[in-house]
Amino acid sequence: MKVLGLGSLGRRLLLAFALVAVSSVLVLSVAALIGVDRGVQVTQQAGREQVADSAAAAAADAYRSAGGWETAELGRTLAIGDAASAGLTVLDMAGAPITSSGGMMGGTTDGQGMGMGSGMGQAVASAPVMVDGTQVGTVRLTFGSMAGTTVFDVTWAWIAVAAAVALVIALGASWFVTRLLVRPIRAMTDAATLFTTGDRSARATSPAPGELGELASAFNGMADAVVRSDRDLRTLTADVAHELRTPLAALQAGLEEPARRPRGADARKPRRAARPVATAGTNRRGPGRAVGC
Repeated sequence: MKVLGLGSLGRRLLLAFALVAVSSVLVLSVAALIGVDRGVQVTQQAGREQVADSAAAAAADAYRSAGGWETAELGRTLAIGDAASAGLTVLDMAGAPITSSGGMMGGTTDGQGMGMGSGMGQAVASAPVMVDGTQVGTVRLTFGSMAGTTVFDVTWAWIAVAAAVALVIALGASWFVTRLLVRPIRAMTDAATLFTTGDRSARATSPAPGELGELASAFNGMADAVVRSDRDLRTLTADVAHELRTPLAALQAGLEEPARRPRGADARKPRRAARPVATAGTNRRGPGRAVGC
């Protein structure tokens, strides 16, 4: 029974290739997700720190212009936080809030850096407010996780599509390679079966790569050697039969010659020839007897 045009060996090879393909796609997909996760986190952290630095610079300008926090105009600082969709809080050196915007307040990070806020899935970035080399306060921004979630959703979707396409291509390539490897083996098997049943002209004619091609050539060479051996054996048998035919025919003729002789008057001729001999002997003895007498 053949499945996808493959026999037992072909199905096993295809299964092995498919397992390798699926494992490779899974490993690459997980690696891609981890890499994207790390990359997004690094990119978001850098962006948040950049926004925090910009807000701190705007707050420092307002502090320098007003000569203190009491009359400082922090509208531009708050606008930076709103543009980044983050909750912004300006703190003095004592840690008391001077002004804030947005609804995502929280976090415990002091000084420059980044930390997780008190809200679920929130991230906090902060930067010091420096005026003439002296820190006069801190700007803290609290970011929600909506942007990161959107990025991960898009990433998951694209990686899933890419993994499915890669899996289909890998399975197709596995089937093609399996057919490429099994076809010459199948051809050699058919040729060997035909050769065994008496078809001495059967040869492995399917092209094969690498060692399979060498195996097919070796099989064809063996078949040619067997054919030459059979032909030489027939020639030798015919020559021996021809050489033995002439003396056997002569021997047979010698054995059949007495049987072909006639049994009539000619057969009695030797006896007649014997009688004169006997008579002549008698005549020779006759005078002797007379003398003796």
